[in-house]
Amino acid sequence: MADQKQFTFSRVVHLTQQSQEIGSSEISVVGVKKAQVACACGHEWSADERSGLRNVMGGVHITCPSCRADGNFNLRQLAN
Repeated sequence: MADQKQFTFSRVVHLTQQSQEIGSSEISVVGVKKAQVACACGHEWSADERSGLRNVMGGVHITCPSCRADGNFNLRQLAN
């Protein structure tokens, strides 16, 4: 698994969900739909579920399609 310096994120589009509690209008971030990612190997791509981004409990798992480096990042690390 790569450290945080392996990947740089920009233009993160979050998945949100409205609370199911009665009377609540709170919206929570539950995942990442897509993000622009740059890897330390020099490869840059738009990551989504079809290209190197997988949502996992509380975060995302990124895999560079070029060098196959990977890393886990929690949603707080990707907050804009």
